[in-house]
Formats: sequence, C-alpha cells, structure tokens
Amino acid sequence: MRTIKLAFICLSVILLLGCQSAILQKFKPIEFNEQLYVNAKLNFTIKHPLDWKRVTVPVSSPDYRDDTVLWRVENPHKKSTSVGAMLIKSSARKNYTDLPDILSIFLDGQPELTSGQAKPFQHPAGAGIKLIGHDAKYGRLTLALQGELHYFIISLDYPNEQFDKLFPIFQDIVNSFTEVK
Repeated sequence: MRTIKLAFICLSVILLLGCQSAILQKFKPIEFNEQLYVNAKLNFTIKHPLDWKRVTVPVSSPDYRDDTVLWRVENPHKKSTSVGAMLIKSSARKNYTDLPDILSIFLDGQPELTSGQAKPFQHPAGAGIKLIGHDAKYGRLTLALQGELHYFIISLDYPNEQFDKLFPIFQDIVNSFTEVK
C-alpha cells in the first residue's frame, strides 16, 4: 500500500511538471519594445518606443535648440516617413515664475489648438499642467512639469485619426519620465 501511495505521488509530480512546461510554452515572452533615453545635460530620463528616431539638428541650423530633444515617429506602413513627433524641453527653474508661464511661452510657438483645456495633475517628478488638444490635423498632448531643479515641457503630436489609439502609449512615456538631479 505504501508503494502504491509513493508511486501515485511521484506520478502526480511528473504530471504537474509536464503540465507546467506545456503551459509555459504556450505563452510567448513579451517583447521589450521600448528603450531608456538618458540626457544628463537636460536632466531627464524617459522610455520611448524603439522605432522612434531621435532627430539630430545641426548646431548651424536655425532650428537648433540646446534645451530641446526631438523624436520623429515613423509611419509603420511607409518607412522613412514621419507621422508624429515628441519633444522634451528643459529649463532651469530660475528662468520662469510658474507652470502656466512656461506652458504659455511654449504654446506661443506652436500651431493654435482648436480644442483643449489645461488641467493640473500630479506627476512623480512634481506638479504639472496637462493640455490635450487638437488642431486641424494633429492631436497634441503637452505637459508642463515642475521638477525640483528644472521645468520641463513634454509635447507629443500625432495625426487626429490615430491620436486616441496611441494615447495609452503617450501616457506610458509620460509616466516613465524622471528628473535627473
């Protein structure tokens, strides 16, 4: 009787291990599709999708800004075609008085939104103002964040017809933002 119980226990363990192996083989590992970007000069880190390309603007260009990093989002259907953009701008806190001030100054240089309303929010990096709006072609998520040492602008532009679908990705990017001190 003891031998039968021992054999039953061994058989049960072997069956459970076999089932576990079969179950684990059904689940494919999740592909890591983002990368960490660190910019010590502008004092931030952020994770963004791997297929987003950072734009290098030559210093001789009138578009060059030493306080801004820009990414182009490629069209997945037509490589080498940009459909969206993300930028992050960093400013020392001594240069501005408050978040509405930094947001207004940034928005003055952008196409006018036909919809949208600014709302305060709390981010792990600090207090913030979030503006989600649209113009004729693009949806834009613009954030002004007050870090300990810097103000930051994070702006994400994408075509209106795909903006809502990509908003969760944008939110993940914003959630990954960290001020480097």
